Amino acid sequence: IDPEDFPRPSEQAIAAARANLGLATDAQVVVGIFRLSEEKAPLTFVEVCGRVLNNEPRAHVLLVGVGPLRDVVSARVAELGLTDRFQILGRRSDVNTLLCLSNVLLLTSLKEGMPNVVMEAQLLGVPVVATDAGGTSEAVHDGRTGLIRDIGDVEGLTEACLRMLRSETEAKDMGAAGRSRALMF
Repeated sequence: IDPEDFPRPSEQAIAAARANLGLATDAQVVVGIFRLSEEKAPLTFVEVCGRVLNNEPRAHVLLVGVGPLRDVVSARVAELGLTDRFQILGRRSDVNTLLCLSNVLLLTSLKEGMPNVVMEAQLLGVPVVATDAGGTSEAVHDGRTGLIRDIGDVEGLTEACLRMLRSETEAKDMGAAGRSRALMF
């Protein structure tokens, strides 16, 4: 991924996006960017995020993507009572901005190739929490640029997200290490 093709937005653009999404300046944001289809395990994403939201009152979730499971995902978000802090945004052209206003990228896939969104997040200095699917563990250095958990490990993924939200220093260090790693490719 060429850094010039995926630039870091200005602080003003990030602040404007936060305001447009109704996010307070101190809101902690978990973002997911993936196709809403079976192989990406969007219901696992919802379950993990539900637990994160129940444990962190300042946390919010942004889900970017379209796909055949959109209605199922929306229904589950409503069923869990998360609609006030869980936004399903659909297709977006400002992914770089959404990543930059987030504290962590969460990817809960069952199957992956080499996930571009993981490399994009790292390029922008965002720590990653992801499942050990496909090439994800090749892109993420577990414990250094993000945290890798087993596929379907809702507890482990929840703990990892909470760890990133609660330890600002560790999250920033992982983000910086991820950016350095992404720039080497």
